[in-house]
Amino acid sequence: VGALLGIGTDTVYHGNSVSKLRQYAAFAALTYEILPRLEATAGLRYFNIKQTIDTRGDGVLNGGNTRGNAETRESGVNPKLELAYRATRDNLVYASAAKGFRPGGGNPFAVAPGLCQADLANLGLTAVPVSFKSDRLWTYEIGSKNQFLGRRLTVNGAAFYTDWKNIQQNVFLPGCGFSFSGNVGGAEIKGAELSAQLATGGLTLGAAASYTDAKISKSARGVSAAVGQPVLDTPEWIANANIAYRLALGADTSLTARADYQYRSSSLRMFEDSFTVATPAGPVSAPNFTQRQQAYDIVNLGLTVDTGTWQVDLYVNNLTDARPLLDHNVVSGMQAAVTLRPRTIGLGLRRQF
Repeated sequence: VGALLGIGTDTVYHGNSVSKLRQYAAFAALTYEILPRLEATAGLRYFNIKQTIDTRGDGVLNGGNTRGNAETRESGVNPKLELAYRATRDNLVYASAAKGFRPGGGNPFAVAPGLCQADLANLGLTAVPVSFKSDRLWTYEIGSKNQFLGRRLTVNGAAFYTDWKNIQQNVFLPGCGFSFSGNVGGAEIKGAELSAQLATGGLTLGAAASYTDAKISKSARGVSAAVGQPVLDTPEWIANANIAYRLALGADTSLTARADYQYRSSSLRMFEDSFTVATPAGPVSAPNFTQRQQAYDIVNLGLTVDTGTWQVDLYVNNLTDARPLLDHNVVSGMQAAVTLRPRTIGLGLRRQF
């Protein structure tokens, strides 16, 4: 990762980061039938990670020439346990527990400590960490997978709980404008999901929904995440529905009409409810209007004629021309965002050889 900013012959900011990751892993699983229709599965995943990070920075905005390097090593074993009971040929109930992690990494900025001294002191640090470690979690799940009506109807459901520790979280240093990734805080995640699909004749119906209650359970000194706040970019509700109908027009020709709907509820994008704006009169605090991601939904339509050799597709994506503000960026009080592709009407033609 690199960046260079200059004015005339002066370097305003120059940053460069080189990271190398080597990972070895091995996995084994054993399934044992405890009783007829009751099975237990135990799995283990061993991992060994070595990472080297070298960061360099220079320029006025960086506080001068700086360099940081580190070598990190991590290894461990992640287990997984599962019990599954097949009540009938088409009905399965299960419970599982698994441990997981995300590898750590390197921070792309080598910032002079004096440039962010007050912010770092507030965090109990003397310099921006060169690297951050893995975060880890245990997740527990119970669920059921079922088929009815001669396997034309499928219904699956599950409930889950996750205990997440040492979260890899972005830490913003407001006094100097830099940020870094660190292992701060923890979270508890509770939720459930349900999906169903019915196929009968030429008609196919499907729907799915998930609910997630993800809250910060532990924070750290100087970090803006507060206990009880939602985990970033985690909507409470995600849902979708689809319908398709296939009509035979001849021996080899068919017409298929389809529609799908997607919904995503609002979510927290940033923990801070305000930010500092530089003005001629000095810095002032302004409300953070980009703190939350607004809810949005999308509707897509399609019509396909298939002759076996030729396929013609007519589609309308984003029928309602939804324009939610996504991926906000706030720099010195300027707010910018991207949105979805606008309503798009298209025609496609394919031929099989």
